[in-house]
Amino acid sequence: MLYGAFDAAMLCAPSMLPCFLQCCHGEEVQAYVIHFIILLDAPPDKLSPNYPEPPPHLTKDEEKFLEQAKLMSAALVNASKKFDTMVDALPISEGDEEAELKRIAELQAENDAIGQELQM
Repeated sequence: MLYGAFDAAMLCAPSMLPCFLQCCHGEEVQAYVIHFIILLDAPPDKLSPNYPEPPPHLTKDEEKFLEQAKLMSAALVNASKKFDTMVDALPISEGDEEAELKRIAELQAENDAIGQELQM
């Protein structure tokens, strides 16, 4: 009788455990407490280990979210491919920092000359 009352009390109001422990003493109570803790930690029962879980029903919002995630992933892959193409098109720098600064100045002068031609 105590076993059933304990289970019922703990399932309805786990906060009653301290009151229950004050009323009863001994190893018998410890066994009930251990039993109850094991019940709390146990996984939910299934029909059978061989019975497959039903597929979850997705709401429209969840479907839109999944579709948006796929589109964003595809856009990220495309952007990274474009970035890799642009990086591959960069000229390989030969020389030291002074040579690079000289080349930048030459390109800037060429850019300015072309800009003046276009304005005429």
